[in-house]
Amino acid sequence: MSIERRFREKIEMDPTIFRAYDIRGIYGQDITVLDATKIGAAFAEIIGSGTISVGWDVRLSSQPLAYAFMAGAAASGLRVMDIGLAPTPMLYFSVANESLDGGAMVTASHNPKEYNGMKFCRQRALSFSYETGIKEIAKRCLSPSFEFSNSFGKVELRQNLEDEYLNYLTRDVDRRCSMKVLVEIGNGCCAIVGEALSRIGCDVSLMHPDPDGNFPNGTVNPAREETVKELEEEVVRQKADIGVALDVDGDRVCFIDENGLWTQGDVAFAIIAEPILERERNAEVVADIRSSRAVIERIKELGGRIRFSRVGHSYIANAVIDSDAKIGGELSGHIYIHDRYYGYDDGIYAAIRMIETLSQKGETLSEAKSKLRKMASSPEIRIEFPDELKFMAVMHIKEALKDQGIEFNELDGVRADFERGWFSIRASNTEPCLVLRMEGEDANSLDDMTSMAYGLVNEAGRKLGHKPSPL
Repeated sequence: MSIERRFREKIEMDPTIFRAYDIRGIYGQDITVLDATKIGAAFAEIIGSGTISVGWDVRLSSQPLAYAFMAGAAASGLRVMDIGLAPTPMLYFSVANESLDGGAMVTASHNPKEYNGMKFCRQRALSFSYETGIKEIAKRCLSPSFEFSNSFGKVELRQNLEDEYLNYLTRDVDRRCSMKVLVEIGNGCCAIVGEALSRIGCDVSLMHPDPDGNFPNGTVNPAREETVKELEEEVVRQKADIGVALDVDGDRVCFIDENGLWTQGDVAFAIIAEPILERERNAEVVADIRSSRAVIERIKELGGRIRFSRVGHSYIANAVIDSDAKIGGELSGHIYIHDRYYGYDDGIYAAIRMIETLSQKGETLSEAKSKLRKMASSPEIRIEFPDELKFMAVMHIKEALKDQGIEFNELDGVRADFERGWFSIRASNTEPCLVLRMEGEDANSLDDMTSMAYGLVNEAGRKLGHKPSPL
């Protein structure tokens, strides 16, 4: 192989790193420092001019990727504020609070340590999705005619942002929240939550608080209970009032009640919404299409107006920030509070508001959860389906439902509601699979919904020559 060819192949970027909500891949294999420099330059071209903020998480590859990104952005004329090691919501805060022109965070969220990537925002911390920015970054980076600019920007170290962020988070929160709180940091970059909760009166203990990009204790995924089992056990053992778990970069959160029981993300956001809707009935609430029927009923009971969104933090964050909605939430643990706050997903602020809500009402988390009707729910189930077939499968499922005269919501895949339950089926935006969720009034109804949903997937697979794995 010629030196010229080897060099050309080395600098060509992997198009698969450009995802629905972010850029993500294995460091050194899918995404490199040179790639990050090109991405920074492409991002700068899209922003145009002005000032951006850049931060990074604890991964061993995050700092070199961030420095490369900043070099590319500055070489294209932007003023770049380097906020250093920080949670994603602190990056969003810097953009929203200082009216900057955009921001970039180097992180791969809960993915294993070998992965890394980037997520982006515009003014007001409006997120990039594939359609609203990432596609354009990809187009520029993958173009054979890509060239670096000869402009002159600069990189500046942003001082004192952590104090400003903490002051803003706690500025108008009830300081009498005297709960015993146990927080799982998971060796991520969110240990500042301890200071935030202490400021509002909590007795706080942190688990695995030291930043460590090797993640010796695993990574926290708030949407998967199995990743917070140790926290569940410790809440009971230490007789804590509540457990809080944040993912590596802090934009997602989950809660453990005083009995050591995990709380679904949509249920958590409904609890935080309660005092907001009590103050402002008829306020708009944004929920993802997978939300529990019990959550939807509770929001309506409190006077809220539900607006459904496609699954994905870019879609829901922008729906909340760009509207009069007071709060939004996802099953995955993203909670977007637009009441006394900027509306982006901030797991640290969501924890503060959850604890304030429970303290002011004099309730435990289990008591707050008991206000929602009990349903038999499945977790999200992923069924392997090739990327080139998964969207076609959803089209076949829609046709099958139409043929059966069954009404459904097609905002994101399909959601079909029945008297005794519902199911949703959608194509994953990030993995080669279909994603199913089912819920029933009881276990038998859940079984019925599961059988119906999987039957549709199986039939779509048969038509496309693909045999789905069994449930």
